[in-house]
Amino acid sequence: MGPRDSDLLERWRAGDRSSGEALIAKHYRSVLRFFELNASWAAEDLTQRTFMACIEGAAALRDVEAFRAYLFGVARRQLAQHQRQMSRTKALRRFDATPQAGSAQLTTLLARSREQVLALRALATLPRRVQTLLVLHYWDGVGIGELAASERVPTSTIRTRLARARDSMRARLGELDVTPTAGPTDEQLRMLMVSLVATDDPRVSVSSRA
Repeated sequence: MGPRDSDLLERWRAGDRSSGEALIAKHYRSVLRFFELNASWAAEDLTQRTFMACIEGAAALRDVEAFRAYLFGVARRQLAQHQRQMSRTKALRRFDATPQAGSAQLTTLLARSREQVLALRALATLPRRVQTLLVLHYWDGVGIGELAASERVPTSTIRTRLARARDSMRARLGELDVTPTAGPTDEQLRMLMVSLVATDDPRVSVSSRA
């Protein structure tokens, strides 16, 4: 297990550039995936902007234990700014509203089994915000407290959103006949999400995060 975010951040603040690079590398893929789900056409650029803004503001971060919540808060602000800038482009809005767009933005989440194919197919049919919440929590392991801090809402709100997101995912999987008689149980749903996580890191377990 590598160094904690707080340790890397403290050393970075003290002038250790390699710790800063390690901290960025640790979270780069998660931030990139967040943008691939929400603005795939500008994911790389927005990821770079997020880390630049993070570097500029890291010195003012008071709670070093909340770095990831801070990072995703910056990412959300970058996304909101980008969406405001793009809101005048009608063609882009039409593209973003199509089911094909949602499916295309999940092409980086490659499936390696039937369960993964079904889970990705179900995930792609969900609203963008629900997709993002499930991926951040189950795939990238962003905790409920971190999600609440990044969105500036109570943890109870995140728990409610996660419960509804799981219900939506469960319903979609049921429609795809994942089980013969009914939609998957919570445990089956978690295992499907674990099968997706396994494409990145088979050591990750999400059974305690729901």
